[in-house]
Amino acid sequence: MGPNPRSVAFQTMPDPIIAFTADQIVAAEAVSGQVLAKEDFAFVVDASVPAGDLVALVRRAGGALVEDTRVFDVYEGAQVGEGLKSVAVNVRMRAADHTLTAEEVLDVRKAVIAAAESELGAVLR
Repeated sequence: MGPNPRSVAFQTMPDPIIAFTADQIVAAEAVSGQVLAKEDFAFVVDASVPAGDLVALVRRAGGALVEDTRVFDVYEGAQVGEGLKSVAVNVRMRAADHTLTAEEVLDVRKAVIAAAESELGAVLR
């Protein structure tokens, strides 16, 4: 009868792959079993402020609970005013050893808003 005509066979030789990527292999981070908390912010800032500066500020102000921060929208137009832009940022928060309380999430929110206002002159939209 023979093999099915749609059968495919191949052999992987891992040694050359490992040798080629030896300096590029990084250790994987542990996956948390804790619940993720998300918070979105939209700040109006001067158009000259790089979005990356806002992201760095959010990470710093949010502290150890901030797991990831990403810009998901940038808007410049009549609704925010001339010379300004709105930068929307998604913040993911998680503690390694417990589920975050509403108060902990609120504390991060307050710290982020206060830092954005004082350091970048940002206004929460």
